[in-house]
Amino acid sequence: MENATMPHGDSGDTALRQLLARLEHHGVEVDDSSRRLSEYSYDASNYRVRPAAVAFPKSVNDVRTIVRLCSALAVPMTTRGGGTSMAGNAIGDGLVMDLSRRMNAVGALDAEDRTVWADAGVVLGELRAHVEKATTGTLTFAPDPSSLTRATIGGSIGNDACGNHSVAYGRMTHHVREVDLVTADGAYLRAGRGFLRAVDESDTHSVARALELTEGLEALAAKNMARLRVELQAIPRQVSGYHVGHLLPEHGFDVAAALAGSEGTCAVVVRAKVGLVAKPLTTALLCLGYRDTIDSARDVTSILSAKPSAIEGLDVSIVDIMRHRRGAASVESLPGGECLPHGGVFG
Repeated sequence: MENATMPHGDSGDTALRQLLARLEHHGVEVDDSSRRLSEYSYDASNYRVRPAAVAFPKSVNDVRTIVRLCSALAVPMTTRGGGTSMAGNAIGDGLVMDLSRRMNAVGALDAEDRTVWADAGVVLGELRAHVEKATTGTLTFAPDPSSLTRATIGGSIGNDACGNHSVAYGRMTHHVREVDLVTADGAYLRAGRGFLRAVDESDTHSVARALELTEGLEALAAKNMARLRVELQAIPRQVSGYHVGHLLPEHGFDVAAALAGSEGTCAVVVRAKVGLVAKPLTTALLCLGYRDTIDSARDVTSILSAKPSAIEGLDVSIVDIMRHRRGAASVESLPGGECLPHGGVFG
């Protein structure tokens, strides 16, 4: 969707007017006021791109309507969650569709299966708090990027987010079980391990689209099987590019996992079933001081052999900033050295 071409000149203005009028006719909230466009001209990156309008869907049907009309009128569309992208993923010069305002419900939690359904607009930190409260602290949602308090499920799947505890728990790829998605032509599908099907079997368009896409994905995996296994799957921490290796037979043709990291270029994720993990009953923090970063790097393998749930490195300049901002007492318990890799939280 982000690669669609925006009409120029009068034709572009005409297409935009038609889009706004049709969305209003369908009851979709759209805002093209100067204030709103300014608010959505930036995310956490250094980029600034003023959109043509901002839409706030309240349901999957609204999303389908928006996507179909943008495609038909050749108006580019960018899906937005918490706007935490540091690469400009949440901004665009066409229509920005914000899923965080109204599509943010958490579904029933299955403690036995260790899964929960959540709308794309649910904030990660809020989902974690919900899970821990519902399970009296026995289960939690693992992915914890630094934007945990603002990033949403949809955006985190799109960017295959991870966080400090990815050492133990992996990235979003490893926690996505199923996703509900909308394609560029408005098909409403559900993807998971071993399947891609219409959410509503009476929806003939979505049924046909699911069959077509399944055949295409199977053919893609079969044609490139050797390359995927020998080259792509050999990358131990693949956090960019399309994760098509998950379509291989040994990975169960996992379409949901393959969509993680696709950054909204293949479909709009509107809802997801994610996995939960047991929360450690006790934790311990080990902080080590090193002469420099190179020395600290030599010990990473040894630290990882102890199976920490997290491992992070702090340069001395960060410590100096904390000392300057919060006083010497804030860092006096840290060991000496120019580099301080935290040996992780051991659970």
